[in-house]
Amino acid sequence: MLVAVIDRDAGRHGAWRERLAALGWAAEAGTDADALSGRAAEIVLLVEPPAAGIARALAGLAVHGDFAAATVLVVAGADAALLRHACRIAGAVLLEAAGLDLSLDGHLRLAARLAGETARRRALEDQRRRLEDERLALRSLSPFAGGGRLLSESAGRYRAQRLLAAGPAIVIHLALDDLGHWRAGYGRDALRATLDRVEARLAAVPGSLGDMIHVRGEDGGWGLWLAGNDRAMASASARQMLDAVVRAGLHHAPARPESLVTLSAGVATAPREGSARQAEAAADSSLRLAASLGGNRIRWAD
Repeated sequence: MLVAVIDRDAGRHGAWRERLAALGWAAEAGTDADALSGRAAEIVLLVEPPAAGIARALAGLAVHGDFAAATVLVVAGADAALLRHACRIAGAVLLEAAGLDLSLDGHLRLAARLAGETARRRALEDQRRRLEDERLALRSLSPFAGGGRLLSESAGRYRAQRLLAAGPAIVIHLALDDLGHWRAGYGRDALRATLDRVEARLAAVPGSLGDMIHVRGEDGGWGLWLAGNDRAMASASARQMLDAVVRAGLHHAPARPESLVTLSAGVATAPREGSARQAEAAADSSLRLAASLGGNRIRWAD
């Protein structure tokens, strides 16, 4: 377990290392936290910090990448009374320099025990959070997150991996035709409004049990995952999505009939667990081909 000593007096660094080594503790010393960056420490020994800056110093340690999880011991000089309140608020332990030779090892052992308990609590909290994320992701087998909202890209990728763990699947990538043209002609805000209208139509298309649809980036289109390897069903699902948008009669610019919104689709199979990225790349390639052939088309990768 590493003890990081922060002492503004560089001349005392060697003495601190020797003192802690004699007690059986590995230690590094520096004038500030940044001087010690690069190796996480479980215990920080903050030596005689100025009372005027103690709150800022403790707050900085609490968010520092190497010391955020550390137990902080503050060694106080003559201004212990001024430091006590700030230490209590920050959860740091105040040690008075007088008599420290006799009590330092005991305080370090207690700090090590606290650090271990804190690490265990964090590990349990991280595990709880992961389980909660999994529960939310698997709570519904419907294609959507609820309320007709499409899943986020990260949730979609997670669900795709879980889907493939159970067997083969098919991925369909959907995107607006002539996306770059309409973005250049009408601007990003207008395009975002169009994407929102399209997304509402896609969310209204009925899905089968186990299907999952998610967004792909800010305006990168959508991804639809279907369980199994039924190619006819996948083609029908893709056509259903494209037709739903055409039937809605959406236009990028209502006053221009030629600005009718259409989609294209690229479809690929994902035969096994771990093949999601290859299938998505193949679906992207097929999507570009479908769009280049005039739009409102479906192309298979294999």
